[in-house]
Amino acid sequence: MKYRIIFIFCFIHFYFWNSHAQTRIQTDSITIPKAPYLHFQKFIDRKLYVQTNPMPDECLVFLNGNKFPFRRSGKTISIFLPAYVDTIRKSFIQISSSVNHQKAKDYIIVLNYGKPAETFDSIIKIQKIPLRIPDPLLVVPAKPIIDQKLDTVIKQPAESNQYPEWISVYLDTYYALYNDMIGTNEFQKFNSISPRNNVIGLNTLQISLDYTKENIRGTATLHYGDFSKTSGSPDYKTILEAHAGLRLFNKVWIDAGFFRTHLGTEGLLPKENICSSAAIATFFEPTIISGLRINYLPDDKWNINFYLLNGFNGFVDNNKKKSAGLMIAYTFNKYVNVGYSNYLGDDTPDSLANIPHLRLHQNLFINLQLNRLKLQIGSDFCLQENSDLALPDQSAKMFSGMTTASYNLTKLLSLYSRYEFYQDPNGFMSVQFLDDNQKLTGCKLWGLTGGIELKPLEKMFIRLEGRRLQMQDSQKIFFRNGSHSNYRLECMINTGIIF
Repeated sequence: MKYRIIFIFCFIHFYFWNSHAQTRIQTDSITIPKAPYLHFQKFIDRKLYVQTNPMPDECLVFLNGNKFPFRRSGKTISIFLPAYVDTIRKSFIQISSSVNHQKAKDYIIVLNYGKPAETFDSIIKIQKIPLRIPDPLLVVPAKPIIDQKLDTVIKQPAESNQYPEWISVYLDTYYALYNDMIGTNEFQKFNSISPRNNVIGLNTLQISLDYTKENIRGTATLHYGDFSKTSGSPDYKTILEAHAGLRLFNKVWIDAGFFRTHLGTEGLLPKENICSSAAIATFFEPTIISGLRINYLPDDKWNINFYLLNGFNGFVDNNKKKSAGLMIAYTFNKYVNVGYSNYLGDDTPDSLANIPHLRLHQNLFINLQLNRLKLQIGSDFCLQENSDLALPDQSAKMFSGMTTASYNLTKLLSLYSRYEFYQDPNGFMSVQFLDDNQKLTGCKLWGLTGGIELKPLEKMFIRLEGRRLQMQDSQKIFFRNGSHSNYRLECMINTGIIF
């Protein structure tokens, strides 16, 4: 009986003590639940997937400080990045999520040229429900407190020994050998890249400034080196591009100024291409243009540009007429993208305006990534009225194509090759000259390129490359050992680095 009384007494005491404790916790304070755990899941075709656990009650996403739309399915947050982030050296995705309005977590994803590079997270305490009885251990400030590491990442995205995110520097040097004997330090025919024979030279030193805010943006690139002399503007020798833009609508921008060309399968510089040397078609395409551009980005797959231009190639117009251009690119997925571009205009000088030369230039390309194999295929077709050598009142045609392939042996080493052809029998796009039969003609040739690339760093490459250019039998435009030849051999070593 004695033990039964003791047991009942302990049970009653424990029951009332526990009830009082529960009442005290519910009335005197609040329980701050665990903040949601966020985990970067995957990145596919400009789509970021972030896993949250538990599922947040509230969630916001910001891109470079601006509120950004997203999709949420259960515990997965999907973010579709716009195409323009691929052109920005460093961007930030900030995901703020909270549970029961008590604690929030900020998750930061750092993007380098549109691809995830680093992630950070931080707990943010937010005052939502005031306590009935103030407790100094549970008082939370009215303003969010971001932990020092996160604050440093947002305000100072680059380390002290790096350039700011809106500056990039590109340096490209070379040594080249050609068997076409021309004057010392003279530029070789058809070469915008590594153009001097037996010389350690500078292809380009570029400094680019890129600024993008909510409704305004701007880009400027200054360059110096052989590329600026072979392919740059004679009027603005140090400017490769300089343009500013304004957002008209949510997905529509208008830009004005000096632009890099929108035409072509290849880019302008070795860093943008598989090969270092430029294909003949690339050499005779425009390098620079000027005017207005309307840029429309309906989603993360389409990129549509309309151009109103001064002329075909150059910043300064040589007549009173204006030209038009179009560039459309579509990305199926991370393995395949295609593009089409064109130019329509008449660059005839005003002094010869009585004979028009309306030109329609079109380019079509496709890029494929198949595991270790990368393929680039492109073709150009051009028509120009009143340009046929045999029948001057008829239109002339130019046709060209190229196929370039690269195969990664390892992460650091790859082999590449390119086949190209160029047919401009009337020379209206290339150059007119007399062949061995004393007939006025234009360039008809093919070329084969092969090389090996070493990438000791992510943004550095070293390439050893050789090429044979073969003209038609009667087109002996090269000179070697006291006689003319219809082919040229070339070899070059290129080193490029991006800061």
